[in-house]
Amino acid sequence: MRNIYLIILLLFSSLTINCSVMGKSEIGFINNKQKDINENNKLEFQYLFIEGVKYKLLGEYRKSIKWFKRCLKIDRRSSAVRFELANIYIINGDLDSAMQLLRDAIYYNSENKWYKLQLANVYKQKAMIKHACKIYNDLYMNDSGKIEYLYMESELFLSIEDWKSALKVFELIENEQGISEILSLEKYKVYIKLKEPKSAHKELTKLIKNFPEKTEYLAMLAEVYISENKNKKAINIFNKMLKINPENGYVYFYIADYYKNINNIEKYKDYIDIAFTKINVEAEHKVQYLIKLYLSADKFNIDKNYIRTLLNNLLELYPNNLSILSLYVDILKSEGHNRAARDIVSKMLTIDKHQYKTWEQLLLLDNQINDFVSLKIHSKSAIVYFPDEPLPYLFNGISYLLEKKYSESFNVLLKGEKNVKDNPYLKSQFYSYIAESLYNLNRQEEAFGYFDKTIEIDPNNISVLNNYSYYLSEANINLDKAEKMISICIEKEFDNPTYLDTYAWVLYKRGKYSEALFYIKRVIELDKENSPVLLEHYGDILYKNNQKEEAIKAWKKSRDLGNNSQKLHEKILKGKLIE
Repeated sequence: MRNIYLIILLLFSSLTINCSVMGKSEIGFINNKQKDINENNKLEFQYLFIEGVKYKLLGEYRKSIKWFKRCLKIDRRSSAVRFELANIYIINGDLDSAMQLLRDAIYYNSENKWYKLQLANVYKQKAMIKHACKIYNDLYMNDSGKIEYLYMESELFLSIEDWKSALKVFELIENEQGISEILSLEKYKVYIKLKEPKSAHKELTKLIKNFPEKTEYLAMLAEVYISENKNKKAINIFNKMLKINPENGYVYFYIADYYKNINNIEKYKDYIDIAFTKINVEAEHKVQYLIKLYLSADKFNIDKNYIRTLLNNLLELYPNNLSILSLYVDILKSEGHNRAARDIVSKMLTIDKHQYKTWEQLLLLDNQINDFVSLKIHSKSAIVYFPDEPLPYLFNGISYLLEKKYSESFNVLLKGEKNVKDNPYLKSQFYSYIAESLYNLNRQEEAFGYFDKTIEIDPNNISVLNNYSYYLSEANINLDKAEKMISICIEKEFDNPTYLDTYAWVLYKRGKYSEALFYIKRVIELDKENSPVLLEHYGDILYKNNQKEEAIKAWKKSRDLGNNSQKLHEKILKGKLIE
């Protein structure tokens, strides 16, 4: 607490010293015109002010406001107290009160620039931009012509698109400090906004004259000529740029774009081919250009094969550039070449193994092309490099699940699920695969608990609803719940044979044999490659509908397709259903 008092006393001392320098009381209580404030009042004011500042520093703003208001009872004209109160109201979001306090502070102490700057800040927050601009202009006029105030004013005029007012301020700045590259560029942009090409041309000419080494201004001038349909002048400018520096690859991009925009594609290709070979053009610029070209190829009737040629040239020039390789991957994916894209992503990881997004892309591509052997290997490696990322654990767990290594799957998934933060959908994915692992480990009750967790987060996950419904029907429990869940699947995908099979089986388990037969026949029609399990179900349902001969035929067909279930053999041997 002593340190806080020391800070406050130092602050107060500096305020008091500044008063004499400025010729007017910074705090307000040392004021020769205010004769009613005696020495005792001054001391009391000083104590109250220090307490107010102390509580402000402590963040106890209500107490601070009370102390400052007591100050105003002693010196109602104190600008410093109003300034401190205004700052508290700004923190609390009460800009109207802060604005009035700052206006009053400036009324009592019109020399203090900090009060004015803070009022300008409040005006900006209240979108009273012209009021703020007036303050900056006044500060410029009264504070020894400090030019930074004009820059602040111009920025605000630009923010509200008051281009003409911004130009007036730019002229003041230029008169004050002379020609500036940044300022002339801003003026050029404003003239373009105002659609005043002659004035824009004038600013560019000024830039070219004063900064002859900057060829980009010549390019901008060429663009102005193009906008005015003065194409010959534009080409002359480009040729001038090439004479200055024949190796400037960016000029070739400018010329190529000119020909592209006038639909001279052959000329365009001539220049863009050269541009892409120039080493002095950064690879990233070429990548960004190629992306835009790929997206606008149809508009300009540019063959995508030609774009692939440009990309191949880049790959030869920069074989290990990750941006170029990443672009190549995106193009391959957009064209449906996911396996080739996966191979390029693998190459990217040989260059840099420490980019998580690259690993994630690799795993997603492994999954999309159903390469689960690679998925297992790659996800395991990704976990080594990024042990806190959940997705590699999910894919690793899935790969074990597909190999029927249920214990390994469960352990990996359980560990990865703990890494999921603020992503309910991903959490539900973990729950669903944990449930599958547990079910196959004969830990049925735990599995059903995880299925419930999944559905709680994602109630329309029809794959989970189908599996959970089927497992409940196999266990012959909660059949009403099972029917409700599988009904949701049927509503969304009525002709899905898997869901219809589950629905038929749930109806069968509930004793609704005729309905079950209707839906299982629909499955037989839709699924031409009937699975052995489906045919066994079909036989059971037929039997319950008193179609015993047809039932035995279905069981035998199931056997012939590889179903070696002991119970199925008994059904065929005895010619009846074995419950």
